[in-house]
Amino acid sequence: PAKAYIHYKQVVDLERSKQHAERLLMEVEDATTARFLASERILIKKELYGMRKEEEGMRQYYEFVDLGRNEDETIHAKVSAAVEESFQITESKKYRKLQRPNVKKMLEHMIRERKEHRKGYIGPPTGRPKNMSSWEIYKQRKLIEVELKQKFIYQAATKEHNATALTLHRIRSDWVQTYSFELLMNTVISEVIQEVAAEAHSEGRIAKGFAEKKSGIMFPDPAWMQYGTYSSLSVMWLERKDDLKRRIELGKAEAA
Repeated sequence: PAKAYIHYKQVVDLERSKQHAERLLMEVEDATTARFLASERILIKKELYGMRKEEEGMRQYYEFVDLGRNEDETIHAKVSAAVEESFQITESKKYRKLQRPNVKKMLEHMIRERKEHRKGYIGPPTGRPKNMSSWEIYKQRKLIEVELKQKFIYQAATKEHNATALTLHRIRSDWVQTYSFELLMNTVISEVIQEVAAEAHSEGRIAKGFAEKKSGIMFPDPAWMQYGTYSSLSVMWLERKDDLKRRIELGKAEAA
């Protein structure tokens, strides 16, 4: 039977060419897989970011609800504390000393009015007002002291109520302003990022299309492939092609 002999270099070069081709396909597959994994990581990060923002939004919402829910309790506690503190002040010697001139002035005014009313009275003698007795003066002094105490406590409670309500209103207003500003900024930033990403993606696809027409090298066209990925794969493929071409030429030269 006839026999055909092939130089071993041709067999080796052929096997090496197959290996290079398989290696090229594996590298392309690795690059595709790496790109897919990177895309998945980006999606996971986006989902985690969305979940985190949603959680923050719910926390901020319930913080705002709690502010309104606890407002009455907060005001009541503040006013009660102010009433207790002001009552303790009215029981002090210093307060009584400071109020003594006011009590005296008001009492003297009442005594003077009684005298003027008695002096100017016109009618039966039995209906003429009497001058204030010591006992009546004592009772009026006590009533005046109680009235001044009540007025002092009421003013302290009113002042604390207004101050606390104003503070809580300011807190809610600041919260609304801060939340609205953050929401607006997040919306604007998200829209800008989406616009830039869409523009960059479109430019990458267009650049890849021009590169394909110029080089004549076509790869599978997944949706994610951009110019950078295409360029890397093209360079790798051309290097493998040049290496294979050199090996074939060397094999032909040796065979000749």
